[in-house]
Amino acid sequence: MKEQTDPKPNMRTILEGVITEMVSKGIYWPEAAAEFEKLFILEALRRNCGNLGKAAVTLGVHRNTLSKKMKEFGIEKGRRGEVCVSAVPIKRAV
Repeated sequence: MKEQTDPKPNMRTILEGVITEMVSKGIYWPEAAAEFEKLFILEALRRNCGNLGKAAVTLGVHRNTLSKKMKEFGIEKGRRGEVCVSAVPIKRAV
């Protein structure tokens, strides 16, 4: 019996495609790593309604580490739990 393959690409395949495109466009490692880290943090905060403690658990880091990284990337915890990004932009890979 022939094994069926999942039509949806797995995470590794998706990342390999993104990395290939970034390298071909001349995007440097520091820029790519910073953007990935910032987006990872924002998603963890969104999924946890801005709760830093829960977001830190989601990310697998200490709450203080998350707070430092948020400051580094200009991410501020807004009032009433919403998360907002300040005017400190990180150059986006296009």
